[in-house]
Amino acid sequence: MRKSSFFKFLLVTLLTLTCLNIMPIKAASSSIKVTYDVEYDYTKAFEVLDLVNTQRKNNGLSTLVMDKVLLEGAMQRAAELAISFSHTRPDGSSCYGAFRSGYTVAGENAAWGQTSSSSVMNSWMNSEGHRNNILDSRHNIAGIGCVKVNGVYLWIQCFEKNSTYSTVKASAFTNKTGTATVSYNPSNFSTTFSLTGNGNYNVGDTAYIKCAISGSVGTVNAKLLSVTSSDTSVASISGSTIKALKEGKATLSVSYGSTKKTFAFNVGKCGFYKTNGAWYYYSGGQIDTSFTGVGKNYNNGQWFYAKNGKLDWSFTGVAKNPDNGQWFYVENGVLNWSFTGVAKNPNNGKWFYIENGVLNWSFTGVAKNPKNGKWFYVKNGALDWSYTGVAKNPKNNKYFYIKNGTLDFSTQGIVKDKNGLQKGSWVYVKNGEYISSFTGIAKNYSNGKSFYVKNGKVNFSFTGYYNGKRIVNGEVK
Repeated sequence: MRKSSFFKFLLVTLLTLTCLNIMPIKAASSSIKVTYDVEYDYTKAFEVLDLVNTQRKNNGLSTLVMDKVLLEGAMQRAAELAISFSHTRPDGSSCYGAFRSGYTVAGENAAWGQTSSSSVMNSWMNSEGHRNNILDSRHNIAGIGCVKVNGVYLWIQCFEKNSTYSTVKASAFTNKTGTATVSYNPSNFSTTFSLTGNGNYNVGDTAYIKCAISGSVGTVNAKLLSVTSSDTSVASISGSTIKALKEGKATLSVSYGSTKKTFAFNVGKCGFYKTNGAWYYYSGGQIDTSFTGVGKNYNNGQWFYAKNGKLDWSFTGVAKNPDNGQWFYVENGVLNWSFTGVAKNPNNGKWFYIENGVLNWSFTGVAKNPKNGKWFYVKNGALDWSYTGVAKNPKNNKYFYIKNGTLDFSTQGIVKDKNGLQKGSWVYVKNGEYISSFTGIAKNYSNGKSFYVKNGKVNFSFTGYYNGKRIVNGEVK
C-alpha cells in the first residue's frame, strides 16, 4: 500500500508534464468518492497568471487569458494534490481527465508548499521543464489552481491552444472555503474508515462515514460519498449524510475492488428512557448495561450520568461521554452546564478544570473550586499538585503564589518562584498574591532573613543603603 512521503521531509516540491494528443487514462473501477474541506484562493491564482504573462512578454511571446473551464479544472486538480502529489489523479486516471470534452491540455505544472504567487513562479521558472511549459509559444489559454488543505498551499498550472474559450476575470471571483469532491482508490492510500456515533441512533439522527486518508499533506479528513444502505427505509443516503428514518436495522457498505467494508446502523430507542419507575440508557432499542458515562435524554435534551446503563442520581463529579470522548461536570446525576471551576473525577481521584460544564483541556492557570472556595494551579486542564511558584489567574490577570498545587492566601514575604513567572527567582508575596509593584524591605519568614526587593523581585545585585538599612548583595545586614 502506497503511503505519501512528501509531507515528511519536503518543504516545497514541483512536478511538470508536457504532452500532446494524450488519450486520458480511465479511473480504476475500485475508486470511491469523498469530499473534504478546501480553501480556494482565486487571488493568488490570478496573480500567478499575471506573473506568467510578465515572463512571456519578457520573452517576446503573446500573453495568455484565464479560461473558465481550465480554471475550474485547475482548482480541482490542485485540490486532488492533497491526496496524491502526482500527474496521475488519486483514482489512477491521468490529469487530463479533470477537463471537459473538447479541451486537450498540453501541459501541467504542479507545486506543493510555496506560500505566495511569486515564490511558486520563482520555483517554476528555475526548473527547465516547468519554464518550457510557461514559455511555450503554442499556448493561448491557461488555468491556474491554488488551494490550501491542512494549511499547505497546492498549485496547478495548465496550458492549451484552443480557438474556442471563455475568458474570465479576477473580479468575478472571491476566495472561499468550500469542499472538493474527489475520486480515489483506497487500495493505493492508507485509509481508516469510521462511522460517526456509536452505531445506534434515534429516528431523525444523522451520521456519515469518515475517511482518514494518508495523503501528501498528512491526514486528509474526508466524508465518504460512495455509501450504500441495505434498507433505505431505515437508513437513507443523501450525499455524505446518512439519516435514520425509522426503527430497524440496516447495513452500510462501501466497496472498492474486491474489498467491502460494512457498518451496522441500528435505529431504535437511544438515550435515557424511563422503565418501571427508573431511568435507563438505551442503545438501538435496548437497555445498554455496558454504558457508563454521560448520555442524553433525547426527549427533553438534558444530559445525565449512567452507571452500567442506569441513571445514577448520586453521582457528582467529572465524567466522560463515551460516544464523543468529551468530559463534563455532573451534579447529582445531571450535567451542570453552569459549573465553572475545579472538580474531581471520583472514578480516578484526579481533578480537572471545567468551564461551562465542559472540561477545558487548554486551560492553564489558577482556578477556583467553587464548592470549597479553594484555589489551585491547573495545567492543560488537569490540577498539577507538583507545581510550586507564581502563576496567573487568566480571568483577572493577577498572579498568585502556589505551593504544591494550592494557593495559600496566608503566604507572606519572600518566597522562591520555582516554576512560574520569575522562575528561579525570589519574589514578594502578600496574602498569597505576587505584588510586582512592591519595592522595599521584606522578610523571608522561612529563614528570618530580610532582603531588598525591587519591582516584586529580590535584587541580589544591590549593595548599598535603603531607608537607612545596609544591604549587601540584596540581603539586609
